[in-house]
Amino acid sequence: MHFRQTYNQAPTRLAVLDIETLAPPNPAGGFPPWPTHRPIVASLLTADQVHYGQWQFALESVEFDNEQEAIARIDKLLKGRRCITFNGKGFDLPVLVMTALRASMYECRNLTENWSSHRFSGNHIDIADVISGFGSAPRVSLEMLCQAANVPVKFNGHGGDVAEMLRDQGIAAVKRYCEEDVGSTLILFGMVQGLRANDSAYSASLIGDFANWVADAGLDHLAEFQKLSGNAVLERVRLTGLEARRPSQLSGGQQQRVAIARALVHEPPLVICDEPTAALDAQNGEIVMDLFRQVARSAERSVIIVTHDNRIFSYADRIARMDDGEIIAVEEQDPKIPPHFEHEHAH
Repeated sequence: MHFRQTYNQAPTRLAVLDIETLAPPNPAGGFPPWPTHRPIVASLLTADQVHYGQWQFALESVEFDNEQEAIARIDKLLKGRRCITFNGKGFDLPVLVMTALRASMYECRNLTENWSSHRFSGNHIDIADVISGFGSAPRVSLEMLCQAANVPVKFNGHGGDVAEMLRDQGIAAVKRYCEEDVGSTLILFGMVQGLRANDSAYSASLIGDFANWVADAGLDHLAEFQKLSGNAVLERVRLTGLEARRPSQLSGGQQQRVAIARALVHEPPLVICDEPTAALDAQNGEIVMDLFRQVARSAERSVIIVTHDNRIFSYADRIARMDDGEIIAVEEQDPKIPPHFEHEHAH
């Protein structure tokens, strides 16, 4: 079966894996070759879909004081789940397999299946591979991709700091750092999966449920992920309770409000909208415009709206009028809520 086909089946049991290692300096300079690395921590974030649109999570970090026990535990957590990594093909899995060999651990089927699987099989999904078209991404880091996709990443350290972190703060700090990476990898996977499978509901439920779980579990070191929760925005656009519905099960107006919620959930500095109230009645249009106005009044954030809807003109502090693709006038005004939002559209 081709990878694209298996990928589009939307995996429902996931195990996101990342390891932190120590290695002697490379005499030639640069990053030490992977066989010289010894793992000190492996973090696995598991995500199991209870039913469509609802996920359960667990997070565990394994230490390598006893390599046999560590490999056995990792193998158990991988059982029955799709393994998700960032550059796992090129680093994490080979390092773990070498550790298993060193510990004479030959019965770790789940680990070795992910290590030996063909990159197109879909059994192990390497985000570095997928995003770069199965050409690997040796010069592209998780941090680069997450920053480009507006995903929280590396908010408490960097990979080159692990030895210093272990020395100064202990193994607990390394665990926290590794757990941050699996969180970022999960979010990035969710975004890629939604794009490739044309299933925004899968992506939104996975990311949103994870953000809510982080808050409910009291994982303070992962608090940055809480901002990805869509609950607050969904509530503002009156979509609470519809999180598990597919696009075909939503009305045109609901679909438009979903698009608005998706645009706002990551708190982008610039929001550009094309007719955001076109399919909305007066009540929902007023809710959406009130939300946009709050965004525009936030520090270092702006909203640009292209519209024919004269009901929303009074929300703007600047109006640029166009004719045949050219700006013919720019007007400044004090924004306020229009007293008669229910007026008909101007066409």
